[in-house]
Amino acid sequence: MENITFAISELNSYLVFISLVAGVYWAYFIGKHRDERGYQIIGKASIFSFIIVIGFVSFSMLFNLSGQIPNEALTEYLIFTYTMAMIVFALCLFIYNHKSIS
Repeated sequence: MENITFAISELNSYLVFISLVAGVYWAYFIGKHRDERGYQIIGKASIFSFIIVIGFVSFSMLFNLSGQIPNEALTEYLIFTYTMAMIVFALCLFIYNHKSIS
């Protein structure tokens, strides 16, 4: 379990940087697309990122309650969850924006 916690911790440092890039794209998209089509794209992307958050948090809590994830590593898993949600949100914004353009 030590190796998995260390791997998640090391992965989180990369994911935090990627989520910052995703956050910049997110802010750029919201600032640029203030029309009805932009709001529809944001709504679709929010659905998928919300599913990711609920899924990963439920998964983490179930494994924490069963004792397979120690309490010290739970913070790392939650950071992983929220960074993955930001990345999925930014990717959905990018994909839906390019689908609606073409």
